[in-house]
Amino acid sequence: MARGCDAAKARLWRERFERWEDGGLTIADFCVAEGTSTASFYAWRRKLAMQRQTTRGRSPRQKKRQKKRPTEKLAGRGVFEPLTIATAAAAVVIRLPDGTSIEVPANSEHALRAIVGQLMRADVETAPC
Repeated sequence: MARGCDAAKARLWRERFERWEDGGLTIADFCVAEGTSTASFYAWRRKLAMQRQTTRGRSPRQKKRQKKRPTEKLAGRGVFEPLTIATAAAAVVIRLPDGTSIEVPANSEHALRAIVGQLMRADVETAPC
């Protein structure tokens, strides 16, 4: 079982985890607000989870073999939020000294080579002797 100091820390972290679950902040933002590191957050979460499993008669190894709960069950608790990822076409933007911007699709290697080649030739032609 935990020593006095460890028991006090464990109680503190259990309270923190309750505040985090109720607060709706990201782990990083919560840790900044609490004045602790995210590494400590994850370490204590793991440590307390292992303690719960041990007190329930399961070893940490047995815990790993358990089936994970489906995300639908967690969605109502605010753990997972549905999101839509929109992919934007990647582009390379070339900004010239006069303020002109040239945007070229990143997957168009031929167009990039042609534009860069033209710019280099123009630079050589306009360079002072």
